[in-house]
Amino acid sequence: MVNLAQAWAEEYATVESNVSIEVSGGGSGTGIAALTSGTVDIANCSRQIASEEVERIKQNTGEAPKEFIVGYDGLAVYVHKDNPLAEISIEQLASIYGEGGNITQWSQLGIENSKCLNDEIIRVSRQSNSGTFVYFRTAILGKNRDYKLGSRDLHGSKAVVELIAHTPCAIGYSGMGYATEEVKMLKIAKTAGDTAYGTFSVTALAMVIAVPFGLGAAIFVSEFCGPKLKETLKIVIELLAAIPSVVWGFIGLTVMNALIIKIFKVPIGLTMLNGGIILSLMSVPIIVSIGEDALKAVPDSYREAAEALGATRWQVIYRVLLPTAKNGLLAAVLLGVGRAVGETMAVLMTTGHAVNMPTSPFDSVRTLTATIAAELGEAAVGGDHYRVLFIIGVLLFSITFIVNFVTDLVIKGIRGKA
Repeated sequence: MVNLAQAWAEEYATVESNVSIEVSGGGSGTGIAALTSGTVDIANCSRQIASEEVERIKQNTGEAPKEFIVGYDGLAVYVHKDNPLAEISIEQLASIYGEGGNITQWSQLGIENSKCLNDEIIRVSRQSNSGTFVYFRTAILGKNRDYKLGSRDLHGSKAVVELIAHTPCAIGYSGMGYATEEVKMLKIAKTAGDTAYGTFSVTALAMVIAVPFGLGAAIFVSEFCGPKLKETLKIVIELLAAIPSVVWGFIGLTVMNALIIKIFKVPIGLTMLNGGIILSLMSVPIIVSIGEDALKAVPDSYREAAEALGATRWQVIYRVLLPTAKNGLLAAVLLGVGRAVGETMAVLMTTGHAVNMPTSPFDSVRTLTATIAAELGEAAVGGDHYRVLFIIGVLLFSITFIVNFVTDLVIKGIRGKA
């Protein structure tokens, strides 16, 4: 926040050069304390102001403070640049920093830190009146768990990064804006991540949404629409199918992200739910188009015979059309599944791309396809990373092959019974 406040002051000076602005740091608690005493006009804070703090400010200054959200800070976990650790889970962080946690050595994280002779993890933290300190405790440890004693508690975010840069055994947290070439930001996972699980979870959620809407729309277009409306809807469906995946991803990144945050009151909208909705919208046109063709292929004599026996329109659909067209409808659904499994750019832009085992639709995930797209350009040709990405590609091919093979067996079984 200090960097941002300094930028504001410099920009304001170009407009009102006769106004003197002094910017200083010290943490959220320092700023609020100064605002309470009336020694500052504006206090930066990386957390919401507490109700008791509001009352104190009103008592001392006679006016209630006003809050303005000016941005969302990104908190990062840092280690020394030579530390071989690349990723850490929230559970591991909680065990390192939290009271009662048992992780005290780098070897417990599965690495060998050659520059740390005694293997001890040196914990670097912020002072207790810092908003960063409060947020880290809430997000990582939980509201009812306190910090473990023995950490190096520093006054500012910049000081945290500087200490880690000179301490190979250290780990700490600070704002992303303080990153330097001397430290390394770790990837954070909610649990030990699994990109295959991310692919399956996003695809399953997309199909839960897409299949009912897709088949319902196919029935509506086939059986309830007049000629003009049917042609109009078919044109719209074909146009939806022609929208590039990067455009769908942009819609998820901008529109759906904001809607999910507003409706569900979550901190970020780039989640499994966002990816599932976007993938369902991409799959629905395929399901509708092929499903409508399958229903259209049912001979009219079947409909006429059912109606002659007194069946209603819904009875004709449920007892005649759906059983007769089940092979084509199954093919429509499976093509929709294939569209969702193989999608890359849309899920890369909408799911948050976090290595995570999701426990709710509001968790960020990473899919197999997005992993290849994001990391292939950075992998050294012929290296282990490069080979693993090709193995992921083989896994994707295997998934597609198995889905198609099982589908073929199911359809043949249905035909054999018929």
